[in-house]
Amino acid sequence: NGYGELGDGSTTNHATPATVAGLNKVTDIGAGSFHSLAVRKNGSARAWGYNGYGQLGNGTTTDSALPVAVS
Repeated sequence: NGYGELGDGSTTNHATPATVAGLNKVTDIGAGSFHSLAVRKNGSARAWGYNGYGQLGNGTTTDSALPVAVS
């Protein structure tokens, strides 16, 4: 969770699952090495974690410990 890839708003490591802040009606999830993604029932996508190469898909290279909308 060094880049916020757990999505709980922190960079604190956990030995148990964490609740992803502000996420509901999720139909699919995925995870990379340092980032995570979710697709919601309405088809919109959210991503969080490391974003050094733009992998969160929000037009920036800023890491996020909370879900951001994928453009």
